[in-house]
Amino acid sequence: MLCEDTVLDASCIGEIVRRGYTRIPVYKENDRNHIITLLFVKDLALLNPDDRFTVKTVCEWNRHKLRLVDDDTSLHSMLEEFKMGEYHLAVVQCAIDGEVLGIITLEDIVEEILQAEIIDETDIVIDNKYRAKRKFNGVSQLRKIREFDQKCKYISQSMAKVAIQWIQGIHEIFNPSVIDPRAMANLVHKNVHKVRCSSEAAKQLSIADRHWQLEVWGSQQRQLAD
Repeated sequence: MLCEDTVLDASCIGEIVRRGYTRIPVYKENDRNHIITLLFVKDLALLNPDDRFTVKTVCEWNRHKLRLVDDDTSLHSMLEEFKMGEYHLAVVQCAIDGEVLGIITLEDIVEEILQAEIIDETDIVIDNKYRAKRKFNGVSQLRKIREFDQKCKYISQSMAKVAIQWIQGIHEIFNPSVIDPRAMANLVHKNVHKVRCSSEAAKQLSIADRHWQLEVWGSQQRQLAD
């Protein structure tokens, strides 16, 4: 679980990925019995760790539905709820005092029906009883993604369009009336290798509505914007 005041910096996001859970309960005011929402790992996909958003900020934006159930609820009832598709995880609390006892998922119910552990390719823990962890061979998938990103030579066409729009907004010399759009596209294609979203870069450029920072590499680096 995570406290709503937790800062989602690089170390925190790395720990979340390392643990391997896709949905994380979020509690309020350092009270683990006061669970208020859920954080999905996919919510972190476009998050810049340097922005240091809190868990509360991300959860308020996504607003995932949280289901609280009493510990005397039948599995058949929970299965019927999960089949509706609105959520596949619920927080289990004591029917008497409201103390949080744990969580239940659709996978838990299916495992009870099959009387066997279900292990998929993303699971880190492969035995919930003895907390046995999967042994990985070779380089992690996250590291492979980073290495692939570093080797990419060109940005996508959609990112190239964003870069062109940003450059044209910086200086009028890059407007279509001055430079041919095909020449501009060729310039960006050969010199811009990465587009990174950064609110800090926008502040440095003193442009309130611009949130794109270009990183330019090449044998002859060009300064596209002063």
